Amino acid sequence: MSAFTTAFAHSMSGDAARVPTEGGRSAYGEVSGAPASRTYGGLESGQRQAARRARLMAAVFRLVADRGLRRTSVGAICRTARLSNRDFYATFADLHTAVETVYQERARQALSAAAEALHRSSPEPGSRIAAAVRAYLRFVLADERRVRFLHPQELPTDTGLITLRRRFMSDLLHLAGPPPDHPRLAVPPTSLMVCALLGAMDTLVSTAGLPIGPAEVNLRIDTGADMVQRCLLAGAEPAQLDATQ
Repeated sequence: MSAFTTAFAHSMSGDAARVPTEGGRSAYGEVSGAPASRTYGGLESGQRQAARRARLMAAVFRLVADRGLRRTSVGAICRTARLSNRDFYATFADLHTAVETVYQERARQALSAAAEALHRSSPEPGSRIAAAVRAYLRFVLADERRVRFLHPQELPTDTGLITLRRRFMSDLLHLAGPPPDHPRLAVPPTSLMVCALLGAMDTLVSTAGLPIGPAEVNLRIDTGADMVQRCLLAGAEPAQLDATQ
């Protein structure tokens, strides 16, 4: 199980709290503003910093989704956000840090969607897995930019995104997996399983042919849920599998 927590785990109980922690810190990052001081333009210092951060993150998301990481620059981000390079470097150490921060934010939102779905699902393992994976895929497929940002077709190897993506998929599988009271049904996700499912998800939500109609969206969602069910329940005995249907 990967060692990290998500922001929503602090405010939700039950399934959301199943996401592991590491020293009480989220590997998806935490936003901390400087203490407010002088007021300018109706905003205090901390509010201005938060507003700049939000504008930069929105620009990063838009440009990386539309152009790809290799064709996104700090200058382009600043022009889109209508901020200066100085504002950018006062907020992020470099381009890769900015992109990873935005990925962390979107990953938190995706896991929140999966956790909310688990609250409404049947406690049976198969139903839980399907509910969480379907919620995740609905979240992604609802926005073409989310598809291209969370499941890029081209990803440089010199960024931390590769590790973050594997960590996210591992936690999604643990969150969706059978609860502790069904230990025999739980197949702990191995590194190989995580990589395989991440690649399969990349293909499943590929932007090729987008925008797609409702029927195709539902087909992809059902396919993804079935795929993860088969992986996580692979070690269950036939009688146990029947009980999950």
